[in-house]
Amino acid sequence: MEMDGGRSEESIPVEMLLVAVAAGDLDSFERLYDHYSSVLYTIALNILRVPVDAEDVIQDVFVQLWEKSGEFDPERGSALSWMVTITAGKPSIDTDPSPGNPGSWKIMRPPPYRMPHTAEHPHS
Repeated sequence: MEMDGGRSEESIPVEMLLVAVAAGDLDSFERLYDHYSSVLYTIALNILRVPVDAEDVIQDVFVQLWEKSGEFDPERGSALSWMVTITAGKPSIDTDPSPGNPGSWKIMRPPPYRMPHTAEHPHS
């Protein structure tokens, strides 16, 4: 199988990549990213419609895959389905419940941080 950069590599099942990633194998993580980032990005972009937001989500997804790949259970479904579920279920992706906009998606942003009022600085 041809990979980016013209180097030839054997195709490794995603389930095996996840097992290796769970063991801390950075090369397997890179292969996982190379093979699946564009698919997951496309899903996030189709949901969010904003490229920069989709990129942020995919970065978060791959951090989560690095940290939680040991939680993948092949008895519950395919590895690709698991990764798609993580992508579509990111806390930053939520449906817009407005009646005039059914089925659309938006990125949820936290409110701006405000300094708490203290006795020493009552007008902060």
